[in-house]
Amino acid sequence: MTVPLGQQTLILVSRSDGAKDNMGVPARIEVETSVSGCSWQPASADEDVVHDVDRAEDLWNAWIPGGTGARVIDAIKTPWDGLQYEIQGTPQTWVDAFGRVSHTILTARRVTG
Repeated sequence: MTVPLGQQTLILVSRSDGAKDNMGVPARIEVETSVSGCSWQPASADEDVVHDVDRAEDLWNAWIPGGTGARVIDAIKTPWDGLQYEIQGTPQTWVDAFGRVSHTILTARRVTG
């Protein structure tokens, strides 16, 4: 029996390339998948003013069940407020002492301003 990492449900936004347009640029295809048993925790926040524009950057950590296939090009959406965060860096997959995939840790970033 697998113990859930948390009681939150996050949405994994998986991205892939679609058909190319007349300029040869592929369309971005996004598929949303609900992932339950997650934990979503704040990591850090930073604020800066550049050229009279207030810019805020928030980093969050997500612990999600292993085997979800999250990739660096994907995103996480929080269903309670609809905000989307870009996955930063390579997702870190944890394996238990028996060689089974336990969970994956993601760092996600959102910039406003």
